[in-house]
Amino acid sequence: MNLSEHHIVIVSFTTTPEAQNLALQQVGNYVADFLSQQAGFVCSRLHASLVKSIETCR
Repeated sequence: MNLSEHHIVIVSFTTTPEAQNLALQQVGNYVADFLSQQAGFVCSRLHASLVKSIETCR
């Protein structure tokens, strides 16, 4: 993959503490079920905070 085909996507959103786990699960599911299946997908890191993160790699 050359540099012109390499894309970094950063998504930032604000949620309530009560809804945060559901929001992270939904974003993580979208990455795992759709984005990770796309040609050229390499890896994703979903950070809930500096302490918790979810990683999906091929």
